[in-house]
Amino acid sequence: MIETLFVVALCVMMYGMFVGKKATAFSLQLFLRQMKLYCEEQQFSAMQAGQRRTIRFENDHALFDQESVFYPSGITCEPYAFAYNAAGNISKAGTLRCANEKEQGTLVFQLGSGRSVVR
Repeated sequence: MIETLFVVALCVMMYGMFVGKKATAFSLQLFLRQMKLYCEEQQFSAMQAGQRRTIRFENDHALFDQESVFYPSGITCEPYAFAYNAAGNISKAGTLRCANEKEQGTLVFQLGSGRSVVR
């Protein structure tokens, strides 16, 4: 009986080590994809309303046309700002760099149509 409990405890610990690492890595990628979707919503909103939409990323939160979105605990980003004009074009290309305790990720914004890519 004790041997069985020991084996089960060992399996649970190993599972926690491997799944924990993947969950952290996934959460940063998921966060960057979510920020990409927020930006795309602002782009579509700018085109629909025919008005400029400003996006500003700070260390612990982002401002999407005056609406604050706070990052999950443990994720920080370098400050970066841009805007979409009424045609949906981005004002300047750039890279949003974010990190958690274990890894770094980027959201690259390209000129022209305002296309963005998570890396």
